[in-house]
Amino acid sequence: MTYLLFATLFTLLTHLALIPTAIASPSSVVYRDTPSRAESAFRRDESGAVSILGFEQVSQSMGVSAQMMFLGGKNKVYVLDKTENNPVNITGKYGTHPAWAVEYDINNNTFRAMDVYSNTFCAGGGVLGNGTWVVFGGNQPVTTGGVASVSGAAYDDVDGGTAIRMLNPCDDESCQWIQGEQSYDITDASDIGGWLQMSSRRWYPTVEVLPDGSMIIVGGDKNGGYVNTPGQDNPTYEFFPPRGDGSPVDLDFLSENLPINLYPLTWLMPSGLLFMQANRTTILYDYNANTTTNLPDMPYAARVYPGSAATAMLPLTPDNNYTVTLLFCGGTNTTEYGSDIGPGYNVTAVPADDTCVRINPDDPNPTYLDDDYMLEGRSMGQFVFLPDGTMWMGNGVGMGTAGYGDNQYSVGQAFGQDPIYIPAIYNWSAPLGTRWNRTGLSASSNERMYHSTAILLPDSSILVSGSNPNKDFTNEQWRSRTDAEKWYPWFYNLARPTYTGVPTSISYGGASFDLVLPGLTDTASVESIKVVVIRGGFNTHAIGFGQRYLELSSSYTIDMTNNNTTLHVSQLPGSPGPTLFQPGPAMFFLVVNGVPSDGEFVMVGSGQLGTQPTTTNAPLPTSQILQAMINTTSSTTSSTASGSGTATGAATSAKSAASAVVVPVISRIFIIAAWAFVSAVDPSAISFRAGEVIEVFTRLDSGWWDGVLGTQRGWFPSNFTEAILDEEESDGEEEEGMSVLDDAEWGLGAWNGSGLGYGETGLEELAREMMGEREEEGGLYESELEGIARSRRNGRRRGETERTITSLHPSALPRPQGREPSSEEELKLLDAELEDAWVPSLTPDGQIYYHNTQTGEDSWEIPVHTPSLEEEHEGQDDDIFPSSSSGPSSILNESSGSHEADVFRPPPKARNDIPYPWVARLSDDGREWYYYHPITGQTRSDCPTPRDPTAVLLDDGSQRLSVSSLSAIQSPQASVVVQRKEIGDFARRMREVLRTELTPRDRPIMGKLVDNVKEALREICQAAVAG
Repeated sequence: MTYLLFATLFTLLTHLALIPTAIASPSSVVYRDTPSRAESAFRRDESGAVSILGFEQVSQSMGVSAQMMFLGGKNKVYVLDKTENNPVNITGKYGTHPAWAVEYDINNNTFRAMDVYSNTFCAGGGVLGNGTWVVFGGNQPVTTGGVASVSGAAYDDVDGGTAIRMLNPCDDESCQWIQGEQSYDITDASDIGGWLQMSSRRWYPTVEVLPDGSMIIVGGDKNGGYVNTPGQDNPTYEFFPPRGDGSPVDLDFLSENLPINLYPLTWLMPSGLLFMQANRTTILYDYNANTTTNLPDMPYAARVYPGSAATAMLPLTPDNNYTVTLLFCGGTNTTEYGSDIGPGYNVTAVPADDTCVRINPDDPNPTYLDDDYMLEGRSMGQFVFLPDGTMWMGNGVGMGTAGYGDNQYSVGQAFGQDPIYIPAIYNWSAPLGTRWNRTGLSASSNERMYHSTAILLPDSSILVSGSNPNKDFTNEQWRSRTDAEKWYPWFYNLARPTYTGVPTSISYGGASFDLVLPGLTDTASVESIKVVVIRGGFNTHAIGFGQRYLELSSSYTIDMTNNNTTLHVSQLPGSPGPTLFQPGPAMFFLVVNGVPSDGEFVMVGSGQLGTQPTTTNAPLPTSQILQAMINTTSSTTSSTASGSGTATGAATSAKSAASAVVVPVISRIFIIAAWAFVSAVDPSAISFRAGEVIEVFTRLDSGWWDGVLGTQRGWFPSNFTEAILDEEESDGEEEEGMSVLDDAEWGLGAWNGSGLGYGETGLEELAREMMGEREEEGGLYESELEGIARSRRNGRRRGETERTITSLHPSALPRPQGREPSSEEELKLLDAELEDAWVPSLTPDGQIYYHNTQTGEDSWEIPVHTPSLEEEHEGQDDDIFPSSSSGPSSILNESSGSHEADVFRPPPKARNDIPYPWVARLSDDGREWYYYHPITGQTRSDCPTPRDPTAVLLDDGSQRLSVSSLSAIQSPQASVVVQRKEIGDFARRMREVLRTELTPRDRPIMGKLVDNVKEALREICQAAVAG
């Protein structure tokens, strides 16, 4: 990329014979087919409209192109560019020259030019543990056209290859860059000393902050180029402040991964080791002992420059036990990289990669796992954390790679083409298959290609600027961009949470601190609160050096008397401490129902360089509600309610005529999801994964319940959930699990045994009679069931569970110690293994079908259970419950003879050809297809047409976000409902029978009702056991 003098170029050309021209291709490397492509993402916005989930241009020019950018405080952003002919000049030590550094005020969108006199081209940077920002390296001086120049004539720049530049941000425009030839006297106890020069030249170095707040600077090369070469590689690292004599330390990992080892991807792990990734190689490195542990190769694509994938450490939260997971999305899967002077072929014709993979490096067996692929292939995309925990991804191109040169194959000088104008949102906590979404997001009017950046601002908008794939400033395509725009998240215009008590610093362990939220007493809103700290990082080349997101643990006290909530917030985890979240400045957010407060800056750690103090975290107070009760007489001086003596002074404040009762939060109803449920169409429904816990607020007779999951509240089908067995309910025979009728209630909503008016006499006996609750009565026991489960699991396809929906194994639920499993639990244990044979999958064109993990069969719908002859015979004399084959499908097949074995027959029409809301269903005998209208209940043997008054063909515009997606945007795919037909039919029939039985009429005979219930229970148990 850099344009060298002829003599320098001639010297470099002598090394061409030694240059690897292709990426290493070990047999363990996995490659990817042609990536997907969303054409709408490649169209710029021409309207100029400003909206939520869209862009607004806030500055016509920041003075320089934003190759590097970081947020230095609540009001100021600092921008660095390479040496070039920017439109703004600065007068400094070496005279007047174009500026390549500015301070940008985000409140009034003005800028101040700053003097950085060495060439910062492709430098690395970060923030020390004391809050000082440092930028390392760069390139040799250049003159007009980016041509190397010993004198730096025209631009008056000096060599930046070994330069170190430091800045202490300010709000009064008094701060300046401390750099190069100046000595630096630090004001704290540590002593950096010496001159601000590295031990060797570094262009494209990686910078990572260490647990003591110092930095390690890794790799780079000496002169620049498209990729690295043996002649100019710098396969070493060094520390700042320098350790020992300051000499660099050799790192074989770098030299072994030529030619693509620039900006090696590096993160500090909780273990204290460094994760490193370059080319296709991955290691854990102990920089204290200089030892290496090899990890699996990177699959599908090269993620480092010039592939330049979007990368991030996923949010660290109490729910995931602060487990580190690293995510890599996009890059390039080309195998030819040419040399330092260019790729040597038309790299702009190579589609960018669309895969995403993740890895937990500290896992005992770390493995790269597939994540949801992106909506299109992308190189130079960048992740930015939003305070709600989702991740914005923007910028980049769909073809080619990073870099530029005299490119004969493309428009302009860029090695990347086809800019992507629309960002996307990644929700790491959503179920697989629903993590990417861009519904409602609008395009930018500006391309953001090579040398563009994006950062999070305190108001939670994202500042986007830069794009300059050129050797010098130009207005030709693709032009050098100095404008700036903001992207606005969904919550931007909503009222922000307010609170008092934000700390100025956060320690590693120790006593908790309190935040007071006036006017907030709604339990669901309080339960949704997250307190997070975010390191925004030093951003360049699609990398956020040092970017991290961590949620602090918290509990609460809701004070109904004083109409506020006190949030008790834990300090950062004392163990592992600063290896989990390094010391230094970070933004502090409080998020309620997905809506964040304005960010405040806090200092993490001691604010000084050196070993950080750590201690054990103090336990948080138990969450509770101080419930106000109005006094009935003026003489009442204290509460008589049980437990009121523990109320705080605020609860009995003289400012209020009410007394307070401490109400511990122990009576709320929680359930656990047994199956995954995804709803991206219903605006009032929530989605969940198997195993997630939901708090229930309302239960309707229809079986639809209202509840909250995390920050999402909405309706969901209760037959996808199970009760959480309470260990405290182990006393007494009647408390050994839910009764059979209670189990029916779980699928029906508010129906329960007491509603029948007859109590529960005989029902538990009936369950024992049918299933055997004691071993001597013939019941299946857990050891036998687990043996069946193991044999089924061993037969599944390898890796299937990572991308499919599975049910929660009931044995994972809490159960009183020493208690034998009830019959219901035995049935669920068996049913859990039988149910997940059919799992949803996607065709290449996005259609949902179902795959049987045990037989290998595929189906557009989940094939229903075919009743045996014995089951059919038993159902002939049942005048109350119709047989399982008496639904709509049997109407079309009344003349069917003996049933053939279940064989998948694809429907006569493809899914996209069936107008919405009609669906194709397979008859019970598996011989015929029919079409069913889920709203009207109508069935027909021929496929409806779009002209049918009840049918429409789906298109992208028919999908819309649900209310729940305000905090977790989900994929706008059609709903995927995984449930067994027998359970659904039973629920429907049970409702009909119970409604009939409860209709006012002559009181039925007890025996008849019990008989009816027995028949219903037998039928459901038989269906469940049969699978």
